[in-house]
Amino acid sequence: MLDELELEIGLDKKIAREKLQYLLTLGSREEIYRACNFELCITTKTDTPFLPENSVDFMLSNCVLTHIPPAIVEPELAALRRMLKPDGKMYMLVGHDDHWAFHDPSMNTFNYYRYSDKLYHILFDTKFEYQNRMVKSEWLPIFDRAGLRVTGYHANVTDESRQDIEALPHIDERFAKYSHEELAIVHSHFLLARAEDAVRGNAMQ
Repeated sequence: MLDELELEIGLDKKIAREKLQYLLTLGSREEIYRACNFELCITTKTDTPFLPENSVDFMLSNCVLTHIPPAIVEPELAALRRMLKPDGKMYMLVGHDDHWAFHDPSMNTFNYYRYSDKLYHILFDTKFEYQNRMVKSEWLPIFDRAGLRVTGYHANVTDESRQDIEALPHIDERFAKYSHEELAIVHSHFLLARAEDAVRGNAMQ
């Protein structure tokens, strides 16, 4: 993605390539962390800040929130908010596609919209493949209660994803109240800020 990064943020491709080539010579993840000055933080107390409050400039999450039960993710987001600087930002990529389809390409990308919560839990929930199945509209009140505001948003919708929604033989009532266009979102890209610091003029469109 060096061409894209050069275009978007002016990254020097030569320097970036040299750094990446050096990292590829390292023998372990721990060596890479040391070279990048990464500090690994693992905690079981997800509702409690694990770094000083008001200390983090930017947080990034790629398809992680999807795999956390709502009862856990809400207090966790509140804890992350406490660690965020007043002018800090969070970028959260949320995947809305059925991850079981990764194991069976013949499946409809949004197959799990067919099932009630009770039936889905019986048939598909496992410790290794949990998905909360939350659509875009269901995330907004969770962000709000966690003290976060959406300051930027992009939905990844494709012709193929729209066709997959239309091809579903049934949509459970939990999801049927949302438009097909919203259900066809493959990924939501949320940019979040602390509620009291969110720029009101940049509200989600």
